[in-house]
Amino acid sequence: MLKISDLLSSHLITINTGSADTVLSSVSTDSRKADPGSLFVAIKGEKYDGHDFIPAVIKAGVKAILVNTERTDEFLDAGITVLSAPDTIKAYGEIGRIYRKHKKFRVVSLTGSNGKTSTKEILYSLFSSKYKTYATGANNNNHIGVPLTILSAPADTQYLILEIGTNHFGEIEYSAGIAVPDYGVILNIGDSHLEYLINRQGVRKEKEALLKATEANYGTVFINQDDPLLAPLSAKYSRVKTFSFTTDADYKGNIMGFTNDVKTILNISSPAGKFDVIVPLPGENNAKNMLAAIAIAMECGLTPQEIIAAAASIKPAKGRLNRIEAGEFSVVDDTYNANPDSMKAAFDYLGKDKTRSRRIAVLGDMFELGENAVEMHISLAKHLKQNGFEKVFLTGENMKHLAEKLSPLKISNEHFEEKGKLAESLMNEELSDSIVLVKGSRGMKMEEIVKVLIERGNR
Repeated sequence: MLKISDLLSSHLITINTGSADTVLSSVSTDSRKADPGSLFVAIKGEKYDGHDFIPAVIKAGVKAILVNTERTDEFLDAGITVLSAPDTIKAYGEIGRIYRKHKKFRVVSLTGSNGKTSTKEILYSLFSSKYKTYATGANNNNHIGVPLTILSAPADTQYLILEIGTNHFGEIEYSAGIAVPDYGVILNIGDSHLEYLINRQGVRKEKEALLKATEANYGTVFINQDDPLLAPLSAKYSRVKTFSFTTDADYKGNIMGFTNDVKTILNISSPAGKFDVIVPLPGENNAKNMLAAIAIAMECGLTPQEIIAAAASIKPAKGRLNRIEAGEFSVVDDTYNANPDSMKAAFDYLGKDKTRSRRIAVLGDMFELGENAVEMHISLAKHLKQNGFEKVFLTGENMKHLAEKLSPLKISNEHFEEKGKLAESLMNEELSDSIVLVKGSRGMKMEEIVKVLIERGNR
């Protein structure tokens, strides 16, 4: 793992008692996972203060603790090595960066307004078929989750797949500085986190920090030539690989059709030649995610034959266009999160689905859209109409504005102040031979509606 002396290379961390030669088995911020021989970093969060759990971790056998400088005196008699820092969250990030620099694994980092987690899962499936691979778990893509993922990587890791998220300016620059990427990709630029990033230009500015960090590490950046805000960046960086469905690129994708079970047949033109691969995930967006992942995987040594074989093991990420059969109807669980682009992509996916005769949507508010939030909710109306939705159930303050636009389009709709009332209505709705999309921002917890629908279907 690391020695205390390694951590002292950071100007943020000071040793107060104990030995700099202490060897650490692991680093943890969770007192429940503090192992004998580990370093426990006390972080103060919204709900808990890690300093309150120090007696418990000492009892568990940790070798060292890292505390806030202002509270150092409280723990000097703990009988173990005591480190301190003015900001333990930033110190934790520094420990992640130091560990990353000590290890020989290669880092693939990705960001984007849509598709980060799905692409991460695709990359993990491809890479793990050939290399010892570790990847971001759950939603650990922020300033704490990135160092957590790095520090959790097993010693024999060859490739680390890091998802990097943001909702404020400067967050990707910070996380990418910890990750030190060898390969970096921005999947797309969309209307995400506009409450803080203002507009799409702001989103690009924030996300480009990942490419800058990759370039600074003499790494390779991957550019989506189909995104008008990203395509110009291909001339800006020295080590670039491009991918596209519409124009010449290093990796060119073409959707050839669909299998009987609605999987996409994707043709790839690559430096190694042309080949077809089955994308076992629903929707055109996942074909785009697959193209980006294939470009990265091939640049890291995977052959077309290895990619074709590994693709069969790819599973959809939870809450992302997961189709669940519930008796006489089908549920599409896309509840993980939502913004205008991912909403429209989900509508398009159901619009192409011919396995059921009726399309129904159950939609919750989209968050962090700033001053254009009402307009962006209203903009969904025409896409629902174009894709043949017969009825729409809505909840959330901003979805009231969408409801007002649906009736003139002759789309039956109901708005509910409470999700409980919405759930009651769905229990009595005629759903036979319907496919029901459930989607909303994370904070809307629309997965609760999915659970209700599945329970109804299994009665």
